Amino acid sequence: MESFANCSNQKFYCPRTEEAGVRHLNLTFREIEIPPRKTNYFCMTFDLPKDQDYFLIGDEPIIDNAELLHHILVYGCTHDIDNEIVTPVPCSMKTPTDHDCPQLIGLWSVGNAGTCLINDTGFLIGEFGFKRIFVQASRINFMGEEL
Repeated sequence: MESFANCSNQKFYCPRTEEAGVRHLNLTFREIEIPPRKTNYFCMTFDLPKDQDYFLIGDEPIIDNAELLHHILVYGCTHDIDNEIVTPVPCSMKTPTDHDCPQLIGLWSVGNAGTCLINDTGFLIGEFGFKRIFVQASRINFMGEEL
């Protein structure tokens, strides 16, 4: 009999996020209807705090429909002037260079409970860091047909 790892019960563990002074920011996609295609990509941007500099030291996904979600990619954007996407829109799996978001700063895939960066590391966000993030979510509709 074949045996597979059960990754669905993993808990996110990141002691750094529990330290005094650490701020938490929850960012979520609005509810959307998944088209009848098998593979779908949706993108959205989120503005980050700019009142001072902060360091992104960990990320934990907020997932409300794990059966349809395949992966999430999070890119850091150096500007927040143009190309804001305030609601999830269909997109491709290409790197969002047209949004000036060159660096992959977070990712999630099936079985991953989140990312905790090691001590004294982090991605700079805020006044002199990334101003916005570009999030791409890949959703799989197992009832859909590939076009």
